[in-house]
Amino acid sequence: TTDIWSSSLCPMSLISFTAQWINSSFNLQRATLNAQHFRGSHTAEHVKQAIEEMLNSWGIEKERVHVIVRDNA
Repeated sequence: TTDIWSSSLCPMSLISFTAQWINSSFNLQRATLNAQHFRGSHTAEHVKQAIEEMLNSWGIEKERVHVIVRDNA
């Protein structure tokens, strides 16, 4: 999942990236992989670029990602 948080008090946005998966014992696992400053407008292209950079930083191939969920606020 990913989300972008913006502050009304200061000109700053943060983007977070979390993962959920089932381990070999069929237990649900969760982890926050990244949270970083998000610069620029919140366009689909900028969000896509940020997600791809976060995937690359973790060595996660796009082909291994089943779905990415984010809100539309």
